[in-house]
Amino acid sequence: MAKRLFTTNGVTWTTTNQGSQATGGGYMSLVGASSTQTTDILEVLFSGKATSSTVAAIQLARQGTLGTGGAVTLAVPNADGPMHPATAALAAPVVAAVDYTTNEVIPSNTVTDAKLQLGLNLFGGIIRWNASPTQQWTMVGNTAPLGGTVLWNPAVLALGFPGTEAFLNSVPSVLNQNAVVFGTPMAPNTELTAAAVGRLPAGL
Repeated sequence: MAKRLFTTNGVTWTTTNQGSQATGGGYMSLVGASSTQTTDILEVLFSGKATSSTVAAIQLARQGTLGTGGAVTLAVPNADGPMHPATAALAAPVVAAVDYTTNEVIPSNTVTDAKLQLGLNLFGGIIRWNASPTQQWTMVGNTAPLGGTVLWNPAVLALGFPGTEAFLNSVPSVLNQNAVVFGTPMAPNTELTAAAVGRLPAGL
């Protein structure tokens, strides 16, 4: 397998309405490179750098529609590369992007697509989601929704209690069943750092 680290610094994390294109330079996108590729996301880390109290409703979600026109090449200070120096070059590495040339990524707005809630206060707040064994977020293939994942900042909707969020992780008590994850949202930011680790089977 090849473990990679996708890191951004300076992404705007501009809020986006549900079902709309995310703002270019305001999200992190991962898309499989082939129809048979399986990718596990093992960790997500945010380090808030805002200069005043600012709440963000960050979500890890499936992509309802993939970006088009080709991913814009990552530029410094963003990075995507292997965690081990001896990692062999992959013939088809996962496509990591924060912007697309023609149309941006549209996060899934489907009730049955998983959404991992990672809301935090960006005024020095830190949130780290680290998957326990068998609890990783998995992508399969290179088409929406299962082959694409986006880390984005959804606009706040009308909630009973502003800023409230909920999250439930359930595992069916049947052998060989897949774990299921649910979530909900929160609002914007200035600058922060996020990291996602993708794990790929060897030879892909």
